[in-house]
Amino acid sequence: MKLFKANITDDKAYQISQNNFEFQTRRRTPNYQNSGGKAVYYAVCPACENPIQIIGLYTPSKHTEKPFGKHVKKTIRKLAQYDQLAYDFCPYASHKLSLNKNQTREKITDREKRMLNQLVEHFDQVAYIFKEQTGIYLSKKLATDMLTAYKAAEGYLYQGANFLNVPWMFAYMSNNQKLWGRKITNPELKKLIESANSNISFNENGVLTTKAYSDINFWFTDHQRKNDANGDLLETMKLVISESSKNIVTKLIEFDHKFFQSLLHVPDEKRPRKEELVPLARNILGSLL
Repeated sequence: MKLFKANITDDKAYQISQNNFEFQTRRRTPNYQNSGGKAVYYAVCPACENPIQIIGLYTPSKHTEKPFGKHVKKTIRKLAQYDQLAYDFCPYASHKLSLNKNQTREKITDREKRMLNQLVEHFDQVAYIFKEQTGIYLSKKLATDMLTAYKAAEGYLYQGANFLNVPWMFAYMSNNQKLWGRKITNPELKKLIESANSNISFNENGVLTTKAYSDINFWFTDHQRKNDANGDLLETMKLVISESSKNIVTKLIEFDHKFFQSLLHVPDEKRPRKEELVPLARNILGSLL
């Protein structure tokens, strides 16, 4: 893998490089250790939060000149506890397991609570990503409906959820939602919906309306992930808009992990919806933390 976190309390992941690793760890234990008389370097997987070893940090490995991270199947004291189940479903694991929404943990652990905390404390930014990628504005009412559905479905236990894909897994595990009366911000999406049904239109604020009753909804399906030839993680899901029993729009959503990571450290003064949405998320999901 190309990314690391210095410890499990970090929100942001960094590209593995000698400079980044030294600045984030300050060259201290438990990241810098000796094993059998040799120096070894440890960090945390940004997806599953298991320990990883940094290979080729100061001496290039035989396989590549660039340093990379590799899972360590043991607990590294004072850094990270090894979790086999988290590793099994990690997108950076040496094997790849297929995913479906029925694959869930039996109970919530500290790992899931940390993911939930990230979702709650950055929910305004989750809403921004949702709007930008789906074209649907996450109003307070829609946010309430989706948070409630996510909690009821125990979406936080889904094995495909990790610390890199929090915004998308929130949407993925929020089940079917009404689209009538919701604000659509993407012009192309408006055209696709209107072309599918002449009874559908949008008012001056972009809110979807219909001339007659219409059971129009949206939901997400087909969560997929793979690593490309360069080792970069590619993750997608599909947004489906349906009317009654007919699917009228299907849109591929590509996860932008780097963009989400960049939002995690945006100052509060540049988060215009924080005071509106974060308390809402705390109110609905706070009992799980």
